Amino acid sequence: MLSYIFLRAIGYEPDAARDRTEIITASRSETIPVIRVERFRALGKECLNFPLLCHNLPAGLHVDGLLGLDFVRRCRSNLDFISGFITLRQ
Repeated sequence: MLSYIFLRAIGYEPDAARDRTEIITASRSETIPVIRVERFRALGKECLNFPLLCHNLPAGLHVDGLLGLDFVRRCRSNLDFISGFITLRQ
């Protein structure tokens, strides 16, 4: 999930997205755009033609987006909360 501002900054227009999906937030359900990006890279891994949800997160979070299980499930992952490290392997 990436913010409208971030997606526009890299050349995508969320409001023009053909696909939409419904999500449930802490306060309500919303229908939001789904954009397929040419290439998505995070934590040293890359996906092509990858679907991203477009939604603005609360300003106080200071993040551009969230990684979902659809990305993390593609790899063997280890989330070590004590050390603060995330490792992914094919």
